[in-house]
Amino acid sequence: MCTNINITFVFDGGVFTNFDSQGFLLPNVEFSNGGSIAPGYGPSNYGRFMVKECFTVRGSVPFEWNLSDAAFGDAEQMGREALSLNGYPENVFDIADVTDDSMVDATFGIPFIIGYGYFRNDTADGNHRVDDWKFGFRKTGLGTMRITAPRHVKKHNSTPSGYNSLSFNGDPKVLEGTLQVDGDLSLSDTVRVSEGAYLSGTGLVNNVSIAQGGGLRVRDGQSDALRIGGKLSVAYGIKIDVLLSADADVRDVRAKMLAVTGEIEGVESLVSASVFVDGVSVPNIKLMLDDGALSLRYMRGTTVVLR
Repeated sequence: MCTNINITFVFDGGVFTNFDSQGFLLPNVEFSNGGSIAPGYGPSNYGRFMVKECFTVRGSVPFEWNLSDAAFGDAEQMGREALSLNGYPENVFDIADVTDDSMVDATFGIPFIIGYGYFRNDTADGNHRVDDWKFGFRKTGLGTMRITAPRHVKKHNSTPSGYNSLSFNGDPKVLEGTLQVDGDLSLSDTVRVSEGAYLSGTGLVNNVSIAQGGGLRVRDGQSDALRIGGKLSVAYGIKIDVLLSADADVRDVRAKMLAVTGEIEGVESLVSASVFVDGVSVPNIKLMLDDGALSLRYMRGTTVVLR
């Protein structure tokens, strides 16, 4: 999936420590078998680790990158530990199924910020347009990418007008595997879920669009819903995949899935979606939509509550 730049730095089991006080820009990176990144503490506050195109996770050990304790409550330190994305033309997270199951394969607990200095100056006065800050990413690979990062707004002093650049102010596209949002992606535009891909989590997003053959993934017993602050658009033929814990009985399945604040487009498609448990269709698990809140549970009847 990394087709624009043919240079990749591979960290196989090692720890990357950034030694450049102004950050370190790499074309493509691949972490495998326990490779990790040490927090940055230097003077750079626009992201000390910058990736031009692809961030890849391979091997047999899940990847995890979290904020240090010092970053919580400290916006400047949070900026130093952020992953700066310099999309060429759009950043790709290619996450393999390293756990060989439905568990998380890569966790990103650090904020993402738009890269430094890679925007067009094609306005008459030479200033950046607001549209230039719109930014997204593509999730590829069959693994699960989990985002736990808090909301983070980074102000770029490089722009003459001092615009705020917002984390992922564009469309995150889930092309393969699962994107699990347990953090805050509300500064994005629309999370777009393609055929064969899934969205899950208990965090916050803005808008969501699920194509035919795409779906939602939920864990049995999940008590917190994925919050959608804007609009949910659902095509006919989406799938709901329930991940059952090892000792659970399918007859006890119940979970909260979504809490939608805005409009729901495709209500009938949503409540009539096929429900699978660990890949097996279970028609007795019913979807219930009540004032924007979508949940599911095992029922012996065929009642669907729709308000």
